[in-house]
Amino acid sequence: MKVSRYFVFDSFIFGLQQTFGQIRLIIFTFLAILAGGFTTFLFATLINFPIISNFYELSYVPQIREIIFIKAYWPILFIDAVLLLVFITWYLIGTARIALDVCYTETSSARRMFTMLPLLPRALGANILFILGGLVGLALGIIPGIIWFIRFGWIIFFIVDKDTGIIESFKRSFALTRGYSWYLLAFFFEISFLGSMGTWGNLFTWPITNFSGAYIFRILVESQQKEEATPYA
Repeated sequence: MKVSRYFVFDSFIFGLQQTFGQIRLIIFTFLAILAGGFTTFLFATLINFPIISNFYELSYVPQIREIIFIKAYWPILFIDAVLLLVFITWYLIGTARIALDVCYTETSSARRMFTMLPLLPRALGANILFILGGLVGLALGIIPGIIWFIRFGWIIFFIVDKDTGIIESFKRSFALTRGYSWYLLAFFFEISFLGSMGTWGNLFTWPITNFSGAYIFRILVESQQKEEATPYA
């Protein structure tokens, strides 16, 4: 069973409808994201403070200022990058769960951002592999990178909704998108356009992106399940 050829457009309409229809949920989810971001920032500050304080006094010595800066800068950069990746992954699994809840039951709660924490280590591992694969794809050319993002961009949804492992998520994402690459390319450009609207623009567009993605995931999974359940003639 094939889905409608207009499912990407339908997903955008669904995202708009839910964004305007779930204002209260979106506000509380945004507050939960802010709380998570502040916690991450506070944690980073507590970790970085000993590193900074150890080199602070010595930094006034001109002869070793550059050496001190390099030794202090790279550990801080690495720690902050890891914490940022953890925060982004938590954001992805939390908002994916909320968007899927809305797709399935038309309701959810901002508390779901925190109930997804047990999935964080698995999602973090998958996200790291996804990013590394995307970087390799982009290094080989823009097209391989885009193909990678289109075919494997659904791993978080599988982990959240189907409780799959890391490798299984990649396999199922690849199978799910078979035959829909051109349609999903349109969705890729859609979210790229929405993501290019700047910080203030993203405050409005991120719910559209999440609801649209959840809608596409749901209808593709349901279509795949119906095809697998249909006996061959």
